[in-house]
Amino acid sequence: MVFSGNQGLVRGQVTDISLASAPLPPVVDEGSVGPPGPPGPQGPEGPQGPEGQQGTQGIQGERGPQGEPGPRGETGAMGPQGTKGAAGEGLVPGSLLLLTGTDEPPANYTLIGTFSLPMDTTPGQPGGVRTVAMRVYRKN
Repeated sequence: MVFSGNQGLVRGQVTDISLASAPLPPVVDEGSVGPPGPPGPQGPEGPQGPEGQQGTQGIQGERGPQGEPGPRGETGAMGPQGTKGAAGEGLVPGSLLLLTGTDEPPANYTLIGTFSLPMDTTPGQPGGVRTVAMRVYRKN
């Protein structure tokens, strides 16, 4: 290819060619590249980036303080009837019950009197007889 009397090669794809109306300026040797200049000032802060992925779950925290008690709940339904209880003491109304010392009578007994009774507190051994106060109760 010839350009204004100069011969040259063109590599690549040529999509447009135009002719200059004036001669080309002479090629000037620009010399060697100098050292890099000082860094420029920091640019403005960029926009916020997209939200990142969720991280892994952390360890369980410490147990918190005990909370206040809640309100009292409603009364529950009546339970089923229980099994028959054990037989009572076996005394019918009007029976007498003798007690010594500070023993308390069961419920539904009335004190009707006291008396003294000689009692052998060490049967089969001498010297065990002593007088014991007896209380007599009647079952209501």
